[in-house]
Amino acid sequence: MANHKPYLFFLLTGFLGGLWLGAILVTTYTGHELDSSYQQIKTLQTTIKEKDARLEKLEVSSKQKGPVIKKIEVDLLYEGDQLDKAALANHIKEQYYMLFGKEVSTLNPDLITGVIDNRIVRFDDRHFKLAVRKIVISDILKIWVTASLLKN
Repeated sequence: MANHKPYLFFLLTGFLGGLWLGAILVTTYTGHELDSSYQQIKTLQTTIKEKDARLEKLEVSSKQKGPVIKKIEVDLLYEGDQLDKAALANHIKEQYYMLFGKEVSTLNPDLITGVIDNRIVRFDDRHFKLAVRKIVISDILKIWVTASLLKN
């Protein structure tokens, strides 16, 4: 009986170590899947919000003669977390929702650029500075923006 104690201890240690390692792996995998799902949900919510705003404005502007803003695209240059990038792009699009359905000929590019150029945006105790690189106004409002994280 005394000879079986080291084997029993080794077997029990291996079982508990495997159980512990398995729990860590399952938790890591589940966390990764939750993060991916959260990011997809945020992206889809942004898309739905944008489509609702666009539909509402286009219904009102369908009677206008000239070309109108039908879509807003943001090309964001940011070297950081994808969730931060998505949140910043969403914030920028929200600033321009009021332009849906507006006639292109009535828009002032300087005023459109000034809405977010050199602005500081705060998300979760972090500050980002936005800078507009380029803007194209047609039936699609396309904005190229650079975002940089400011040090506290």
